[in-house]
Amino acid sequence: MLPNGAPTLIDTEGTIICTLTDAEQAYSLSDGLAKVTSATSDTVRYVDKAGKTVLTLTGFTWAGSFSEGLAPVVKDGKYGYVDKDGRVVIAPTYDTASDFTDGKAVVQLNDKYGVVDTEGRSVIAPQFDGMTPDGTRGYVVEVADRYGYCDPEGRLTVNPQFDWLSPAGDGELMLACQNELYGYVDREGQWVINPQYPSALPFSQGQAIASAANGTMGLIDETGAWVVAPQFDRMLFPVADRPTGAFVVSDYFDVEGTAAAVLAFFEGGTVDGLPVKDCQLARFTAQYELDSTSTRAERILTPTLGVRVEAEGDFYAEVSDGWWGTVQRHDAQRPIDSFTVTFALTGRGMGKGRSVYDAVLKTLKSDTGTIGADLHYVLRATDGYMTFTVSSESIPVGMNETTGFAESTYE
Repeated sequence: MLPNGAPTLIDTEGTIICTLTDAEQAYSLSDGLAKVTSATSDTVRYVDKAGKTVLTLTGFTWAGSFSEGLAPVVKDGKYGYVDKDGRVVIAPTYDTASDFTDGKAVVQLNDKYGVVDTEGRSVIAPQFDGMTPDGTRGYVVEVADRYGYCDPEGRLTVNPQFDWLSPAGDGELMLACQNELYGYVDREGQWVINPQYPSALPFSQGQAIASAANGTMGLIDETGAWVVAPQFDRMLFPVADRPTGAFVVSDYFDVEGTAAAVLAFFEGGTVDGLPVKDCQLARFTAQYELDSTSTRAERILTPTLGVRVEAEGDFYAEVSDGWWGTVQRHDAQRPIDSFTVTFALTGRGMGKGRSVYDAVLKTLKSDTGTIGADLHYVLRATDGYMTFTVSSESIPVGMNETTGFAESTYE
């Protein structure tokens, strides 16, 4: 994703496939589909590698990525699975649920973990305190804070005895911890590299990151010999070959669309549908369902744009009560002199006031003039908001007032 850009799908050569301008988060392709979420909607979409939406899910509080044709979903606090047509194929009954691997997924029920197949049938009854798949070979399991190993049918092959145990993946050795030192065991639980490292990571492509007693890091091979002597304060393996669950969060903001929404507020000589000429306060309060004496209304225009509209004028009439003489009384029938409309940018729009202002001016051509049917206005802005004062008559600009963008931060 480029700075201030929308999430973009690329191929393995870096060629751009498509750009998802309406996405806030976009996940890597998984099982041929990429999960996409938006700040403007509570739905979850799935797009193909061309960026075409092939499935939209609603009614779930969360949905995961697809694996082997199924995606985990949450409804009423429980996990289940849907297929690529959006049909619920495994009812939401579990406390947690993982992705499918080789037709099986780890699920949690009543604080115990087990395994189900793609039809929802139990393969390993929930009985462990924790389970982590190890490819197709079995599972690392937790029982009473100790870690061991079971085969694909749930039979223990390594009794829970380690402080920590990680899957071996494509390799043969599992990272294990005992008495705060790390080493490596085979799938029978036998030490191949004795626990001796203060910290270590699982093997990847025949090598593992490990630390020496003094805390410096290097690389070891599957015999425990140092391939790269410990000399670094920190080392990280590249994760390009492990994209599962990877996603980007977009700071992209539709400046042009926001500018258009701002200007649309003043269409046809109106402010949010209210005529500027000959508009009474009573009509303003009726529009926004306000108390008859109110002169300010607020609402959300878009998920990133809040609006405050203030009616300005002399809404009091001089009347005689026959006793005290002339007094001021509220008169909702008196006309509005001008409107002040403040657009507050929120969410991904925060800090984009200058860009929106420039886009608005690109349409208006100047910072004082007319909008719609000869409405006079003064436009002011900061990074966080824009204010239009709009009237059917010319608006004077005082010596200490600024038309155009004010160089200032949020207020």
